[in-house]
Amino acid sequence: MLSLQNISIVLAALALAACADNLGQPTPEITEPSDPGVNDTDLPASSHKPSSTISNLGAPGEIAFGDVDAAGTKLSGTANWTSVFNASLVRYEITITGESYFFSSYATMVTPLGDVRFCRTGSIGGKLTINCTDVAGNAATSRIAFVTFKP
Repeated sequence: MLSLQNISIVLAALALAACADNLGQPTPEITEPSDPGVNDTDLPASSHKPSSTISNLGAPGEIAFGDVDAAGTKLSGTANWTSVFNASLVRYEITITGESYFFSSYATMVTPLGDVRFCRTGSIGGKLTINCTDVAGNAATSRIAFVTFKP
């Protein structure tokens, strides 16, 4: 039986794979949605991916992904989102173009990168919010990777 720790490790690996070609090398930003550089015919028949992950933005599937440094600066990912760090509330606020994000209408996975942190998602004013804490439960910053799906 898988332990909670093993499940967390697997989920973290999946999130990291979604945001980086390999460890330490972030995925370059996709600037031309009509040519995302993904040959869908190379995907296995059982793949969960829609026919094109970027050209169908707004269709069911992943709608945004990337990574953000501890200061809230976007490092890489899809071109359809921006991020800021709200220092007074110690949280990251991500705006996804064309989406009015409400936490129960999307599935979002967040992985802290390089820090022992626990992160949770929420929403306010149509934005995805990410709050992280350290092991003692104190609000903390972290480099993070995220992927958001629209069911």
